[in-house]
Amino acid sequence: MAYFEAVAAHGGAFLVRLTRSDDPGIRTAWVEGQRTTVPTRIRRSRFLAQHAGQRVDAEGLIWASLCAAVLTRFLAHAAQRVGQGTAMSTRRVAMGAHHILDALVAAVLLGVGLRATLRRGLAYLLANARRAHPARDRLTGRLRAGLTLAEPA
Repeated sequence: MAYFEAVAAHGGAFLVRLTRSDDPGIRTAWVEGQRTTVPTRIRRSRFLAQHAGQRVDAEGLIWASLCAAVLTRFLAHAAQRVGQGTAMSTRRVAMGAHHILDALVAAVLLGVGLRATLRRGLAYLLANARRAHPARDRLTGRLRAGLTLAEPA
């Protein structure tokens, strides 16, 4: 809650925007259990209208992409905590997360070495996914509100 209070104290607002509209564009969907690739990006409502009466699972793909976004955001924040507040780029974390996810899943399935695997993965992200210009971002970018890493109480 300290994060939201700090945003409000600096005159800001906290918004979560998952898509630009309630009708996201799709390029792939499952129709009647078969993967269907759409040649050009199409709005979900139009795609559903074209396939009326058929079982369409485009929403599942949208939820999967949201889960991936949440996972990369979690990894970015975890690396930031390990790095004592080092500003992390969620885009760079998303691009590099596949390097550590395989090892994490294997460690979970085997039931051994999860802590060491997670530490190695977060060290990899700290070395390769830092924000490029945190000083500039504090002046004109995402960090200009002056927010810092909040330590748990």
